Amino acid sequence: MSIPKAGDIILVSLDPTKGHEQGDYRPCLVISETYYNKRVNMCVVLPITHSKKGYPFEVELPSSLMTKGVVLTDSINTIDIKARSYKIIERLPLPILNTCRKNVAKLIGA
Repeated sequence: MSIPKAGDIILVSLDPTKGHEQGDYRPCLVISETYYNKRVNMCVVLPITHSKKGYPFEVELPSSLMTKGVVLTDSINTIDIKARSYKIIERLPLPILNTCRKNVAKLIGA
């Protein structure tokens, strides 16, 4: 299976979850670099949801993509790509990936 790259949108199960965490089989945006993903068999991802609520850390996906909804840049997950089944479905344009990464940096105070 191909190693996900930063900017890839993948379908993956985020279960099990607790509380308000995003779960189920859903699209996620990969934000970690390929060298990290390949070296440790992990990916840092942000879930994508169809439920737009207008929160400041939501980033709307462009209408040109098959995947519809918003990236939840305040819901950071690290997944084991050896232990979870996933499918790469498309790539996000670089400017939107950069916006998502900037939101994560703001969130963690970087």
